[in-house]
Amino acid sequence: MGPLRAHRNSPFGVHVGQRMDSRAYFTGAIDEVRVYDRALSDEELSAPPSREVTRDTVLYLPMDQVRGGH
Repeated sequence: MGPLRAHRNSPFGVHVGQRMDSRAYFTGAIDEVRVYDRALSDEELSAPPSREVTRDTVLYLPMDQVRGGH
């Protein structure tokens, strides 16, 4: 099974770029969000970003595929 993907009407409660109470929103740009099942090493954090989804990716949200507003 691949990583989970959250949808707009998902009951998972994923809040990216907004507070959970919806009172404040992030005003910048978010390219993608990933959640891993482990801590990343310093080398992994400093490496150029990759579109590859690995086995330890728990959640992958490619924000360039998100439509709609808040």
